[in-house]
Amino acid sequence: MTAGDDFLLVRVDERLLHGQVAVAWASALRPRWIYVVDDEVAGTPWDAALYRASPPPGSSVEVLSLRDFAALCASGRVQAGGSFVLLRSPASALRLVESGVAVRALNIGGIRRGQGSREILPYVWLLPEDESALAALSGRGVRILARDLPMNPEVDLAGLIGGGRDRRGDRA
Repeated sequence: MTAGDDFLLVRVDERLLHGQVAVAWASALRPRWIYVVDDEVAGTPWDAALYRASPPPGSSVEVLSLRDFAALCASGRVQAGGSFVLLRSPASALRLVESGVAVRALNIGGIRRGQGSREILPYVWLLPEDESALAALSGRGVRILARDLPMNPEVDLAGLIGGGRDRRGDRA
C-alpha cells in the first residue's frame, strides 16, 4: 500500500459484515473488496465461509487474520482505494495500525452496550480499554469518527471521549 492510498472505509463494528455494511455502506461507496479482518473468524472455516458466501453486488469478501491482512498490505497487493476494512474492536484497529497498516480515519459504526461500558452515542458504548485504544490511535494521527449509516452525519468521536465530556458536551 502506498502512502497516498486511502481505504474507502475502515470500520469498527462488533457485528463485522451485516446489513448496514452490506447494503447501505456498500451501496454508497461501492467497494471492490471487503476485508473482514478478525482472528476469530479467520480461524473458523465455517464462519469465514459464511462471510464470503454473499458479498454485496460488485464486491468480493476476503476474511483474514490481523497478521495476514497486515502482510497483504505490506506486499502492496491491497488496492486501498476500492476497499473496506471491517474490524471487531478498537483494540483490533490499534493492533492493525501498530503492525504498519496506514489508516487515516476510523469509523466506529457499532459497539453495543456491555458490562462496564458507557454510552457515547446510541450505537457506541465503550469500555475503558476501548477508549484507551481509540486515544492511542488518535495519538498516532488517526481520525476517530462515529457514523452508523452513510446518510447520517459523522461525529468526531475523539472529541467526545478525549476531553472527558459526554455527548452533550457536559463534563462527565
